Amino acid sequence: MVERLKCPQCSTIVTVQPGQSPVCPNCGFGATPPPPVPAPAYAPPPVYAPPAPQFYQPPAPPGYQPVPAPGYAAQPYQPAYAAQVPGQPQPVTQGTAIAALLLNILLIPGVGSLIGQRKKEGIWQLVLFLVGIPMTLILVGVFMIMAAWIWGLVTGIQIMQTAQK
Repeated sequence: MVERLKCPQCSTIVTVQPGQSPVCPNCGFGATPPPPVPAPAYAPPPVYAPPAPQFYQPPAPPGYQPVPAPGYAAQPYQPAYAAQVPGQPQPVTQGTAIAALLLNILLIPGVGSLIGQRKKEGIWQLVLFLVGIPMTLILVGVFMIMAAWIWGLVTGIQIMQTAQK
């Protein structure tokens, strides 16, 4: 006698012959699981240890005095370059400061500021001066040129005050 059963997973009606186990043709419920896959006959590749890391040794900080080995004299630490602070102009020499002041007063305002390492001020002084030249036709340029000249004079004096001796 043929038996009809309902699959518990997908609700499909399954016909079962006597002496057979029920297997759903739709989802495979009731089938025996496939045999396990045998392990490969070859040996897996050997595992190598990665090379030892090489660490970066940063330069010694200013003022650091290394401990000398026995029998050797200690060498004083001398930095390879002067410390630079980003965003701040580096100090200029006295001669450069004098040249910057004279260029700001006698030549064109802003040129001396550029030489004195005041880039933003120098560019704005040049722009103010150069825009003021054609604007002299409507008299506004005279005040612009005077403002650029005074600003260049003040910047030149500031450069002189901060110059290294």
